Amino acid sequence: MTLVQQAASVCQGDPFCRFDVLTTGDLALGNLTRASHRRFRQLQEDLKTVVSCGWLAPPANGEKSGTDYLRGSLLHFRCHPGYSLVGSASRRCQDNGAWSGTAASCLP
Repeated sequence: MTLVQQAASVCQGDPFCRFDVLTTGDLALGNLTRASHRRFRQLQEDLKTVVSCGWLAPPANGEKSGTDYLRGSLLHFRCHPGYSLVGSASRRCQDNGAWSGTAASCLP
């Protein structure tokens, strides 16, 4: 069996494996390359997109609790004594990258 035939058998169509085998003549190296390349492709498929809704400022005359701005995160707002909250007391980072609810303001 020629090296090309052996590479075809070991590499199962992986071009990186084939390159390594034909360049080095080492079937074991090609097999490791094929396994590593397969694992790399699997990791790429498993990656999830990071969704950030961006920073929200605390309302003037109020406070914000929460420091995470990624999908699913929840922020809470409250006003200092003597001020009333207008808008959403809590806002969640949604899948589309937008905050739920409306901007919080603290009015006298």
